[in-house]
Amino acid sequence: MALDERRYAAELPNPSAWKPPELNDLSRILALSDGVFAFAMTLLVLNLTGLSFLDCGTATLPCSESVLVSGLSSNVDTFIGYGLVFFVVALWWTTHHRIFRFIERYDSLLVWLNIFLLICIGATPFALEVFNKFSGVSVGIVVLASVTGVTGLLLAGIWWHALGPAGLVNPAFPERDRRAARLRSIIHPFVFLATIPIAFVAPAIAPYLWLIAFPAGLAMRRYGPA
Repeated sequence: MALDERRYAAELPNPSAWKPPELNDLSRILALSDGVFAFAMTLLVLNLTGLSFLDCGTATLPCSESVLVSGLSSNVDTFIGYGLVFFVVALWWTTHHRIFRFIERYDSLLVWLNIFLLICIGATPFALEVFNKFSGVSVGIVVLASVTGVTGLLLAGIWWHALGPAGLVNPAFPERDRRAARLRSIIHPFVFLATIPIAFVAPAIAPYLWLIAFPAGLAMRRYGPA
């Protein structure tokens, strides 16, 4: 029992009859999480509105067809990066949703793991902006790969903790599915983090290796529930 709960219990007429509340209401955790995911996805879209060719309409840069075609063609990498990262964030959200279908209660560690996960989700639009500006630079690729990889590790940490001794998942959850879920949870972060050393040797190739994460994740879906 936490210190403030003990103090509260001591002030009751019959302290021995007081019991701490059950930690099985996950609604606030899920509401906050959904809000941060939605906000991050919105910021990803807003990154596109800052493209320089959209500032046309001046005497030096009229809004012509050639300006539009040139702007779109010169920002192909930006659009690819946006689509990839938006899809990754959507993947994290769906995985988060599936994991919490099996979690029945929470503890302090789960709450903090989820908070750190949301910190990384909130930082994803910044990491994408860095990648768009410095896509040909190793460090720019490393920033996005690191944020994405750490996000995946935190999501895996939530799953591993819930399936572990903390007992946040129903005890009837099959052991075979527990092992499969643990394995599946580290596939995506492993792919992103593994490209970090490659980014310093071949920065032009490293971002395309991130695409491996998606078929790898789909291939593993047959082995577990999340």
